[in-house]
Amino acid sequence: MSAGRCLRVMAVPPAAILARFDADLSMIALEAIVTSRTF
Repeated sequence: MSAGRCLRVMAVPPAAILARFDADLSMIALEAIVTSRTF
């Protein structure tokens, strides 16, 4: 496995994790807004 390919493989997961983390945060924020309006 070449070093360049190894670096590319190492660089992809953090971006995917960050994207998922962002989605989770927005979902949590939406739930908080909805629940705060309901109660």
